[in-house]
Amino acid sequence: MCEPISLSSGLAMGGMALSAATAGAGMYMQNQAQERQAKAVADQNRAQAAAQNTAFYERAAATRRQSDAQSAVMQQGIADQAAATDRMRARENTAIDQRQQLLAATNTQADALRARGDAAGAALLEQTNKEALDKAQADRQAQQALLLDQSGAVPVPGASPAGPTAGDPGAGSTSTSTGSDTTDAAVSRRMAQAATNIRTYGQELAKTASYAQPLNTVALATTNTGTGIMPAQAADKLLSTGTPIRLLPAQLAYRNAADAGQSQIAALQSNAQGQLGLAGLDYSNTMGGANLAQADATTTAANIAAQAKQDALWGQQMGGILSGIGNLGMYASGYYGGGPSWLKPNVPGAPAKVT
Repeated sequence: MCEPISLSSGLAMGGMALSAATAGAGMYMQNQAQERQAKAVADQNRAQAAAQNTAFYERAAATRRQSDAQSAVMQQGIADQAAATDRMRARENTAIDQRQQLLAATNTQADALRARGDAAGAALLEQTNKEALDKAQADRQAQQALLLDQSGAVPVPGASPAGPTAGDPGAGSTSTSTGSDTTDAAVSRRMAQAATNIRTYGQELAKTASYAQPLNTVALATTNTGTGIMPAQAADKLLSTGTPIRLLPAQLAYRNAADAGQSQIAALQSNAQGQLGLAGLDYSNTMGGANLAQADATTTAANIAAQAKQDALWGQQMGGILSGIGNLGMYASGYYGGGPSWLKPNVPGAPAKVT
């Protein structure tokens, strides 16, 4: 027959149930705290991984944009500089063509003037060669002999000396003779010899005078040639002295084309450098923003995880306290109530009661 349950046993059983529930709730809180702590760590890892991936893709995109921008700037700069160089070369070639045309016209005029001088020089050589000088000397001798012959002193070269004429003293008249026929003949011979000597002397004079004729001919031909080419010489001098002045516009055009082209190329290079700097600045800003966003996300995730860990630690501590309270209640209920015999005092096998 069963024993009735006493009031103290009922209370002990109720307290033990409540203590067990409290201990179970504490254990549950500890378990939930550990799960929240693990979840906080996992969330932190996921947030850090997401921030790292996002920053990685942003950095990769920034690098790609910078590369594309730099490539576009370099290609455009090369094309612009090539076009500027072509324009500069075209203007320089135009200036060179103008200079060449002017030089060609100047050379044509100079060639014409030199041709006139060469023709005059050739004519001078023809007038002063050996044959011409020998002819001039012979003509001078013949002219001198002709003058002497016309004056009655020298016959024409090659003619034999003539004897006394009727007009000669003692010739053709015997009325004035003071001697014999022998004397008259001797006088006539002497007169004829004297006339011959005079004619011979005149020929020698004519020959001697002809020696200076080549020099005179050369001097006269040189003077005439110099006088003839004097206008050409003056024109050539004017042409040579005026050529640098006429070439100056073409030279200035060439120099201006080179200066303008170099300035334009320098401006294009500066512009390209500025655009490269902007691309680098955009890259730096994007990289800095990505790094900062990653650091912020990492820091935020770490802070959230730390707070979650603290909350979990608090829950774990509270669960431990509840578990301790429940365990203590269960021990007390078993010790003072109708619990197992090993919890009761003064029972074999039970712990000694402390007083």
